[in-house]
Amino acid sequence: GPEAGRKSAEARRLFESAVAPDFADFDGETIDGGQATGDRVLSAVSTVPLGAGKRAVLVRDTQQMEAEEQKRLAAGLAKVP
Repeated sequence: GPEAGRKSAEARRLFESAVAPDFADFDGETIDGGQATGDRVLSAVSTVPLGAGKRAVLVRDTQQMEAEEQKRLAAGLAKVP
């Protein structure tokens, strides 16, 4: 519905504002939560940025991740500096 559309648009806006446009292909990554594992997302988050010194990872539809993968992701994100 309209709420999901607004959340998606806001997530995209935040993602795009976090990554320098010249380095978006290198320092930004979008992952489909329906096919993602916690380890896959944590690997993407841990990748060293190449351009502007920061990296952004947008995971869409995290509710589609299996419950154990969501737990693994949450535990791993708590350790990310």
